[in-house]
Amino acid sequence: MRGLLLGAVLAIACWPDIGAGVPVQPDFDPQQFAGQWYAAAIVKSNGRPEHILVLDHTVEALTNGDLLMRARIPVKYTCKEEEIHLVHTDRPGIFTTNTEHVLSVVEADYGSYYILHVETPENSILQLFARKSEVPIMAENMYLSRVRSLGFDLKLIFYLDTIDRCS
Repeated sequence: MRGLLLGAVLAIACWPDIGAGVPVQPDFDPQQFAGQWYAAAIVKSNGRPEHILVLDHTVEALTNGDLLMRARIPVKYTCKEEEIHLVHTDRPGIFTTNTEHVLSVVEADYGSYYILHVETPENSILQLFARKSEVPIMAENMYLSRVRSLGFDLKLIFYLDTIDRCS
């Protein structure tokens, strides 16, 4: 029993800090974040994406600080609707899902773009989203800067302007 307890204490003590090393939007505001977003670019730490995790979506700010993301995802010539519940953590701008993903809003100006870091058990992902399907050059430049600073390979960025979108 003592061994089991000691193991649990060590596991908690050694648990990695959620979002450690990833910058997060200071004073993240879920209400301003809510609304329609369009996927613009994605880069993964371990190669080109085989499938896109999050495409165009609408975000709803819930009263408890969580977010509800409603995405329409193209699947075999049709659009599949999916809801993803993002549970807020004790740090504003950092959310978890029931699939062991940690999502950090790295940067957002709320009116035109946001940069999202997703940590999964397999890899890290950095995505760029915009309020409109056309991405402002300033947002793209900020994204490229974050790609470099977080150690992603610029050659592995996949721009989403060529994908089919659900309307």
